[in-house]
Amino acid sequence: MFRFKLHFLVVTWFVLLLVANLSWAFLPTRSDLERQWARGYAKANSFVCFVTWPNYPKLELRIWHSQKNTLRIWVEKEPQKDQLVGASLLKENKVIASTFAYPLKKSVISYLFYSPYQWQKLGIDFGQKRLLVWQDKMVLKIGNLGQCLYLDVQNFYPVGVKLGTLTIGWSDFVLLGNLYFPSKGWIKTLRGKEVFKLDWIKINTSLPKTYFDLATFSSKYRSVSWSPKYKSLFSLLATLF
Repeated sequence: MFRFKLHFLVVTWFVLLLVANLSWAFLPTRSDLERQWARGYAKANSFVCFVTWPNYPKLELRIWHSQKNTLRIWVEKEPQKDQLVGASLLKENKVIASTFAYPLKKSVISYLFYSPYQWQKLGIDFGQKRLLVWQDKMVLKIGNLGQCLYLDVQNFYPVGVKLGTLTIGWSDFVLLGNLYFPSKGWIKTLRGKEVFKLDWIKINTSLPKTYFDLATFSSKYRSVSWSPKYKSLFSLLATLF
């Protein structure tokens, strides 16, 4: 394994040396990335994704998203019947109802769908671009040391992002329809690090409107109370902004 990694790094550095001599015109501009985003994740109008956590084998986050509406449900999987841990309803990325006293604003997949304009609003400088090795993979880095985005060098989808003390990485991408989606990932903050797995159940299929109805949510989930055993994980995820 060590020899393989050493060989990989040596080959990669040779490639980087060659690339460094190429004109900067070969690297994509922000306009190029805007067009790529419009052809890619911008077309993911709806999806269903289940997120699991190896360190919390019973816990699962289930996400339903359609247009500008998102329903997130946390469940504790049990042999007989899943137990509800908590739920949140969002509209245009804003929480409009939740069973949590301090609801999570983002999930570990929220940033995947950000446009270059949204990345720029978070402080990513598109004027700074270079190729490098990150997580044993050659990537296009956009931004500076503290605020940067890592993109796949062929299709320019996000494989990672660093926003101050928050870092998220995605890996093991699979082609679903015409889009690449990660099946694994990790999140790291000053509070610690957690890995997760992603199961994309549906992409661009119609979802019932009742999933995103405020009255339905209020009657179905208002009595749910979350378990303190997951406080550590939720505190870490609370750093997503």
